[in-house]
Amino acid sequence: MIFCLVKKSIFYLRLADRPLLPCSLILALLPSILLDQSFGQKPTKNIPLVTVTQSQWGDVRTEEISAVLQSTANQLFKETSQKKWSPILVSQSKAGPIVFFKKGKNKQHIVHLKTKGRYWCQYVFQFAHELGHILCGYNAINKKHLWFEETICEMASLTALKKLSKEWMVSPPYPHLRSFAPEFDKYAKKRISSHSFPENIDFSAWYQRNKLTLETVPLDYERNLKIAGILLSVFEENPILWESCEHLSSISKSNQLNFEEYLKLWLKKCSGVNAQKAVREIAIKFDFVL
Repeated sequence: MIFCLVKKSIFYLRLADRPLLPCSLILALLPSILLDQSFGQKPTKNIPLVTVTQSQWGDVRTEEISAVLQSTANQLFKETSQKKWSPILVSQSKAGPIVFFKKGKNKQHIVHLKTKGRYWCQYVFQFAHELGHILCGYNAINKKHLWFEETICEMASLTALKKLSKEWMVSPPYPHLRSFAPEFDKYAKKRISSHSFPENIDFSAWYQRNKLTLETVPLDYERNLKIAGILLSVFEENPILWESCEHLSSISKSNQLNFEEYLKLWLKKCSGVNAQKAVREIAIKFDFVL
Protein backbone atom coordinates (compact mmCIF):
# COMPACT_ATOMS: atom_id res chain seq x y z
CA MET A 1 0.00 0.00 0.00
CA ILE A 2 1.23 3.53 -0.77
CA PHE A 3 0.70 6.52 1.54
CA CYS A 4 1.31 10.13 0.45
CA LEU A 5 2.75 12.67 2.92
CA VAL A 6 3.69 16.32 2.54
CA LYS A 7 6.96 17.54 4.08
CA LYS A 8 8.52 20.94 3.39
CA SER A 9 6.55 21.27 0.14
CA ILE A 10 8.09 18.05 -1.20
CA PHE A 11 5.82 15.10 -1.79
CA TYR A 12 6.94 11.86 -0.19
CA LEU A 13 5.60 8.38 -0.52
CA ARG A 14 5.68 5.82 2.22
CA LEU A 15 5.46 2.19 1.26
CA ALA A 16 4.18 -0.15 3.94
CA ASP A 17 7.15 -1.07 6.16
CA ARG A 18 9.51 1.01 3.98
CA PRO A 19 11.17 4.41 4.54
CA LEU A 20 9.91 7.70 3.13
CA LEU A 21 10.68 8.19 -0.55
CA PRO A 22 10.45 11.41 -2.59
CA CYS A 23 8.05 11.28 -5.55
CA SER A 24 10.96 11.93 -7.90
CA LEU A 25 12.26 8.47 -7.04
CA ILE A 26 9.02 6.57 -6.95
CA LEU A 27 8.63 6.49 -10.73
CA ALA A 28 11.89 4.62 -11.05
CA LEU A 29 10.84 2.19 -8.33
CA LEU A 30 7.27 1.68 -9.52
CA PRO A 31 8.00 -1.38 -11.72
CA SER A 32 9.64 -3.11 -8.75
CA ILE A 33 6.72 -2.19 -6.51
CA LEU A 34 4.28 -3.66 -8.99
CA LEU A 35 6.37 -6.80 -9.29
CA ASP A 36 5.99 -7.26 -5.55
CA GLN A 37 2.22 -7.18 -6.08
CA SER A 38 2.06 -10.20 -8.39
CA PHE A 39 -1.38 -11.70 -8.85
CA GLY A 40 0.40 -14.98 -8.09
CA GLN A 41 -0.36 -17.28 -10.99
CA LYS A 42 1.21 -20.30 -9.35
CA PRO A 43 1.35 -23.77 -10.87
CA THR A 44 -1.09 -26.42 -9.72
CA LYS A 45 -0.37 -30.12 -9.46
CA ASN A 46 -0.83 -30.74 -13.19
CA ILE A 47 1.18 -27.69 -14.28
CA PRO A 48 5.00 -27.73 -14.18
CA LEU A 49 6.92 -25.18 -12.16
CA VAL A 50 8.88 -22.82 -14.41
CA THR A 51 12.17 -21.42 -13.10
CA VAL A 52 14.19 -18.75 -14.93
CA THR A 53 17.96 -18.54 -14.47
CA GLN A 54 19.96 -15.34 -14.20
CA SER A 55 21.07 -15.14 -17.84
CA GLN A 56 21.68 -12.40 -20.42
CA TRP A 57 18.04 -11.33 -20.53
CA GLY A 58 18.76 -7.64 -20.90
CA ASP A 59 16.90 -4.84 -19.13
CA VAL A 60 14.26 -6.98 -17.44
CA ARG A 61 13.88 -8.70 -14.09
CA THR A 62 13.84 -12.48 -13.98
CA GLU A 63 10.72 -12.25 -11.79
CA GLU A 64 8.86 -10.69 -14.71
CA ILE A 65 10.05 -13.38 -17.12
CA SER A 66 9.13 -16.13 -14.66
CA ALA A 67 5.62 -14.75 -14.30
CA VAL A 68 5.09 -14.51 -18.06
CA LEU A 69 6.46 -18.00 -18.74
CA GLN A 70 4.52 -19.58 -15.88
CA SER A 71 1.38 -17.91 -17.20
CA THR A 72 2.19 -19.39 -20.62
CA ALA A 73 2.62 -22.91 -19.24
CA ASN A 74 -0.68 -22.62 -17.39
CA GLN A 75 -2.58 -22.12 -20.64
CA LEU A 76 -1.50 -25.46 -22.11
CA PHE A 77 -0.92 -27.78 -19.16
CA LYS A 78 -4.22 -26.96 -17.47
CA GLU A 79 -5.82 -29.02 -20.23
CA THR A 80 -3.94 -32.11 -19.02
CA SER A 81 -4.68 -34.39 -16.07
CA GLN A 82 -1.19 -35.77 -15.52
CA LYS A 83 -0.62 -35.44 -11.78
CA LYS A 84 2.96 -34.25 -11.88
CA TRP A 85 5.06 -32.84 -14.72
CA SER A 86 8.79 -32.38 -14.39
CA PRO A 87 9.81 -28.76 -13.67
CA ILE A 88 11.20 -26.57 -16.43
CA LEU A 89 14.43 -24.59 -16.19
CA VAL A 90 14.71 -21.70 -18.66
CA SER A 91 17.84 -19.79 -19.71
CA GLN A 92 18.68 -17.24 -22.38
CA SER A 93 20.91 -18.38 -25.24
CA LYS A 94 21.68 -17.38 -28.80
CA ALA A 95 21.28 -21.07 -29.64
CA GLY A 96 17.62 -21.02 -28.63
CA PRO A 97 14.78 -21.58 -28.76
CA ILE A 98 15.30 -25.26 -27.95
CA VAL A 99 14.39 -27.92 -25.40
CA PHE A 100 17.13 -30.47 -24.76
CA PHE A 101 16.59 -34.21 -24.79
CA LYS A 102 18.90 -34.57 -21.78
CA LYS A 103 17.25 -33.38 -18.58
CA GLY A 104 18.91 -31.52 -15.71
CA LYS A 105 20.33 -33.13 -12.60
CA ASN A 106 16.96 -32.74 -10.87
CA LYS A 107 15.13 -34.14 -13.91
CA GLN A 108 14.08 -30.70 -15.12
CA HIS A 109 13.35 -30.01 -18.76
CA ILE A 110 16.07 -27.63 -19.96
CA VAL A 111 14.78 -24.88 -22.27
CA HIS A 112 16.79 -22.09 -23.91
CA LEU A 113 15.07 -19.04 -25.37
CA LYS A 114 16.66 -16.59 -27.78
CA THR A 115 14.60 -13.51 -26.97
CA LYS A 116 15.46 -10.94 -24.30
CA GLY A 117 14.22 -7.67 -22.86
CA ARG A 118 10.44 -7.25 -22.59
CA TYR A 119 9.35 -8.65 -25.96
CA TRP A 120 6.58 -10.64 -24.30
CA CYS A 121 5.05 -11.94 -27.53
CA GLN A 122 8.37 -13.53 -28.46
CA TYR A 123 8.74 -15.05 -24.99
CA VAL A 124 5.31 -16.64 -25.24
CA PHE A 125 5.70 -17.77 -28.85
CA GLN A 126 9.14 -19.33 -28.31
CA PHE A 127 8.40 -20.89 -24.93
CA ALA A 128 5.01 -22.33 -25.90
CA HIS A 129 6.64 -24.00 -28.91
CA GLU A 130 9.06 -25.83 -26.62
CA LEU A 131 6.20 -26.69 -24.28
CA GLY A 132 4.58 -28.37 -27.25
CA HIS A 133 7.56 -30.74 -27.47
CA ILE A 134 7.29 -31.49 -23.75
CA LEU A 135 3.58 -32.24 -24.10
CA CYS A 136 4.38 -34.61 -26.97
CA GLY A 137 6.96 -36.47 -24.85
CA TYR A 138 9.68 -35.48 -27.30
CA ASN A 139 12.37 -38.06 -28.05
CA ALA A 140 15.13 -38.59 -30.60
CA ILE A 141 13.45 -41.65 -32.11
CA ASN A 142 10.45 -40.07 -33.81
CA LYS A 143 12.05 -38.70 -36.97
CA LYS A 144 9.69 -39.65 -39.77
CA HIS A 145 6.72 -37.84 -38.21
CA LEU A 146 8.65 -35.09 -36.48
CA TRP A 147 6.98 -32.59 -38.83
CA PHE A 148 3.67 -33.38 -37.13
CA GLU A 149 5.14 -32.75 -33.68
CA GLU A 150 6.60 -29.48 -34.95
CA THR A 151 3.17 -28.54 -36.28
CA ILE A 152 1.65 -29.24 -32.87
CA CYS A 153 4.31 -26.98 -31.36
CA GLU A 154 3.31 -24.17 -33.71
CA MET A 155 -0.29 -24.66 -32.60
CA ALA A 156 0.87 -24.55 -28.97
CA SER A 157 2.38 -21.13 -29.62
CA LEU A 158 -0.73 -19.79 -31.32
CA THR A 159 -3.00 -21.25 -28.63
CA ALA A 160 -0.99 -19.75 -25.78
CA LEU A 161 -0.95 -16.33 -27.42
CA LYS A 162 -4.70 -16.31 -28.01
CA LYS A 163 -5.52 -17.61 -24.52
CA LEU A 164 -3.20 -15.15 -22.79
CA SER A 165 -4.75 -12.28 -24.70
CA LYS A 166 -8.07 -13.09 -23.01
CA GLU A 167 -6.73 -14.04 -19.59
CA TRP A 168 -4.48 -11.01 -19.13
CA MET A 169 -7.43 -8.68 -19.72
CA VAL A 170 -8.92 -10.10 -16.52
CA SER A 171 -6.03 -11.57 -14.53
CA PRO A 172 -2.53 -10.59 -15.69
CA PRO A 173 0.46 -11.83 -13.67
CA TYR A 174 1.10 -8.17 -12.74
CA PRO A 175 -1.39 -5.29 -12.95
CA HIS A 176 0.76 -3.20 -15.28
CA LEU A 177 0.76 -6.03 -17.88
CA ARG A 178 -3.01 -5.86 -18.48
CA SER A 179 -2.56 -3.22 -21.19
CA PHE A 180 -0.32 -5.60 -23.13
CA ALA A 181 -3.00 -8.30 -23.43
CA PRO A 182 -4.31 -7.30 -26.92
CA GLU A 183 -0.80 -7.56 -28.35
CA PHE A 184 -0.79 -11.34 -27.99
CA ASP A 185 -3.86 -11.75 -30.19
CA LYS A 186 -2.44 -9.33 -32.75
CA TYR A 187 0.82 -11.28 -32.84
CA ALA A 188 -1.00 -14.60 -33.33
CA LYS A 189 -3.21 -13.22 -36.11
CA LYS A 190 -0.21 -11.73 -37.88
CA ARG A 191 1.62 -15.07 -37.74
CA ILE A 192 -1.39 -16.90 -39.15
CA SER A 193 -2.17 -14.41 -41.90
CA SER A 194 1.43 -14.22 -43.11
CA HIS A 195 1.83 -18.02 -43.18
CA SER A 196 -1.35 -19.50 -44.56
CA PHE A 197 -2.47 -21.59 -47.51
CA PRO A 198 -4.66 -20.06 -50.24
CA GLU A 199 -8.34 -20.29 -49.29
CA ASN A 200 -9.22 -22.61 -52.17
CA ILE A 201 -6.42 -25.13 -51.59
CA ASP A 202 -7.19 -28.84 -51.36
CA PHE A 203 -5.09 -29.54 -48.28
CA SER A 204 -5.29 -33.33 -48.46
CA ALA A 205 -4.06 -33.24 -52.06
CA TRP A 206 -1.27 -30.84 -51.02
CA TYR A 207 -0.25 -33.29 -48.29
CA GLN A 208 -0.04 -36.20 -50.72
CA ARG A 209 2.24 -34.17 -52.98
CA ASN A 210 4.46 -33.03 -50.12
CA LYS A 211 4.49 -35.89 -47.61
CA LEU A 212 7.96 -37.10 -48.60
CA THR A 213 9.36 -33.59 -48.13
CA LEU A 214 7.64 -33.32 -44.75
CA GLU A 215 9.26 -36.56 -43.61
CA THR A 216 12.75 -35.68 -44.82
CA VAL A 217 12.75 -31.95 -43.95
CA PRO A 218 10.59 -31.68 -40.82
CA LEU A 219 12.04 -28.40 -39.51
CA ASP A 220 10.50 -25.99 -41.98
CA TYR A 221 8.78 -23.61 -39.57
CA GLU A 222 6.94 -21.58 -42.19
CA ARG A 223 5.47 -24.73 -43.71
CA ASN A 224 4.65 -26.18 -40.30
CA LEU A 225 2.90 -22.96 -39.36
CA LYS A 226 0.77 -23.21 -42.49
CA ILE A 227 -0.30 -26.73 -41.53
CA ALA A 228 -0.94 -25.51 -37.99
CA GLY A 229 -3.40 -23.01 -39.43
CA ILE A 230 -5.34 -25.91 -40.96
CA LEU A 231 -5.45 -27.99 -37.77
CA LEU A 232 -5.75 -25.23 -35.15
CA SER A 233 -9.55 -25.16 -35.08
CA VAL A 234 -9.61 -28.87 -34.16
CA PHE A 235 -7.38 -28.23 -31.14
CA GLU A 236 -9.41 -25.16 -30.15
CA GLU A 237 -12.66 -27.11 -30.25
CA ASN A 238 -11.10 -30.17 -28.57
CA PRO A 239 -8.63 -29.00 -25.90
CA ILE A 240 -8.41 -32.59 -24.64
CA LEU A 241 -5.96 -33.10 -27.51
CA TRP A 242 -3.24 -31.38 -25.45
CA GLU A 243 -3.46 -34.24 -22.97
CA SER A 244 -3.62 -36.81 -25.78
CA CYS A 245 -0.37 -35.53 -27.28
CA GLU A 246 1.67 -37.34 -24.64
CA HIS A 247 0.74 -40.67 -26.28
CA LEU A 248 2.58 -39.80 -29.47
CA SER A 249 5.99 -40.60 -28.00
CA SER A 250 4.87 -44.11 -27.00
CA ILE A 251 3.95 -45.20 -30.53
CA SER A 252 6.39 -48.01 -31.25
CA LYS A 253 8.29 -48.32 -34.51
CA SER A 254 6.85 -44.99 -35.66
CA ASN A 255 9.54 -44.58 -38.30
CA GLN A 256 8.21 -47.68 -40.07
CA LEU A 257 4.67 -46.35 -40.27
CA ASN A 258 3.05 -44.11 -42.82
CA PHE A 259 1.19 -41.14 -41.39
CA GLU A 260 -2.24 -42.75 -41.59
CA GLU A 261 -0.97 -45.77 -39.63
CA TYR A 262 0.67 -43.40 -37.15
CA LEU A 263 -2.66 -41.64 -36.53
CA LYS A 264 -4.46 -44.98 -36.14
CA LEU A 265 -2.10 -46.03 -33.36
CA TRP A 266 -2.49 -42.62 -31.71
CA LEU A 267 -6.24 -43.13 -31.83
CA LYS A 268 -5.93 -46.50 -30.08
CA LYS A 269 -3.84 -45.00 -27.29
CA CYS A 270 -6.33 -42.22 -26.61
CA SER A 271 -8.83 -43.01 -23.88
CA GLY A 272 -12.29 -41.53 -23.97
CA VAL A 273 -14.76 -40.80 -26.72
CA ASN A 274 -13.92 -37.09 -26.97
CA ALA A 275 -10.20 -37.64 -27.49
CA GLN A 276 -10.79 -40.29 -30.13
CA LYS A 277 -13.32 -38.08 -31.89
CA ALA A 278 -10.75 -35.27 -32.01
CA VAL A 279 -8.05 -37.51 -33.50
CA ARG A 280 -10.51 -38.62 -36.17
CA GLU A 281 -11.20 -34.97 -36.99
CA ILE A 282 -7.48 -34.40 -37.51
CA ALA A 283 -7.34 -37.46 -39.77
CA ILE A 284 -10.20 -36.12 -41.88
CA LYS A 285 -8.12 -33.03 -42.69
CA PHE A 286 -5.73 -35.40 -44.48
CA ASP A 287 -8.63 -37.32 -46.06
CA PHE A 288 -8.08 -40.33 -43.78
CA VAL A 289 -11.00 -42.21 -42.26
CA LEU A 290 -9.98 -43.94 -39.03
